[in-house]
Amino acid sequence: MVADDGTNKPVFERDGYRCVVHGDRAQTVHHRNHRHSDPRPSVRLSVCGSGTTGAHGWIEAHPAAAGLAGEDGPGWTISRDTMFPTLVKVWYENGPYGPGWYLLDDQYGFAGWPGSVLTQELGYG
Repeated sequence: MVADDGTNKPVFERDGYRCVVHGDRAQTVHHRNHRHSDPRPSVRLSVCGSGTTGAHGWIEAHPAAAGLAGEDGPGWTISRDTMFPTLVKVWYENGPYGPGWYLLDDQYGFAGWPGSVLTQELGYG
């Protein structure tokens, strides 16, 4: 388990304390852009495992398959240079509106979800 300075709790709450990959109980927070100093909620996801085990370990070991920006992947990992992570879709296995593509905002919420006007306009569902 990663030490928590208090910034992980809102991420866990947004994600329902569930791993976005498997829907299991979340244990750590993954930084989609691999910049651990980036505090933006849109780059942080609740995942099971550590940096070497569970979904967190799989994402770290397989960044291309985890969906680097510009690829048609699940969006669990994005380029370090992505300026607007709020526009990069993320696959949630157990999202608040069911499984599907979500857009994250920087207020620990969702800017778009399956069936929302925003995700339909962007072609995500």
